[in-house]
Amino acid sequence: MKPFAQFAVYFTAGLLLTMLSWSTISVYVFDQYERAWGHGGSVQVLWWLSILGAIAAFFGAGSAVHWLAPHRTVSARVAFISGVAFLPVSAAIVWLLGLTDGRVPGPIALLWFFVGPAALGVSVVRLLGRESVS
Repeated sequence: MKPFAQFAVYFTAGLLLTMLSWSTISVYVFDQYERAWGHGGSVQVLWWLSILGAIAAFFGAGSAVHWLAPHRTVSARVAFISGVAFLPVSAAIVWLLGLTDGRVPGPIALLWFFVGPAALGVSVVRLLGRESVS
């Protein structure tokens, strides 16, 4: 597998696993769900949104690393951990935006899930990566 594709796959796996875990915990532990849909419907909607965000992150991270750091690679563990770390960073940014405006429009959030992983992916690969042999 090419280095940029490996990074994108492991980054997205870490991000998706974290989003699915957080959404399930949010609904079933903290009771943050839409009453009309119930627990199951709310988790299902959050999981579909998580999958949509993961697809955007996959293409964002893969494309950016391919174009801006094509001959560098990081281990699968580093890529996975950076995917896991992306969600708390995103939550902090949304929280800070909520202090000023109050709402983050859906298209902006989807754009963030494309641009954010791209910036994080290139940063991680350039700072922690090594030259690839392939």
